[in-house]
Amino acid sequence: MRTVLWLPLLCFVVTPAAYADKTAATTCAASPQPHARLVFDAVSAKPQPELTLRAVLEKRVRELVFMDRLMVNAA
Repeated sequence: MRTVLWLPLLCFVVTPAAYADKTAATTCAASPQPHARLVFDAVSAKPQPELTLRAVLEKRVRELVFMDRLMVNAA
């Protein structure tokens, strides 16, 4: 019975840690190689919440390759 009472409190305490902040994301985004940074910037510039991340990545990487901004072997 005590476990059942502590479960909602545990969920409340753990949940705030799941949110990302913009400063940490920017710091993390500054560390990848140039071609990875190019893809990150392209995907984050046009957020599309109605599509899956995989679909957005495929679409943006295909655009970058066709515009000769990214080589196929780097994609």
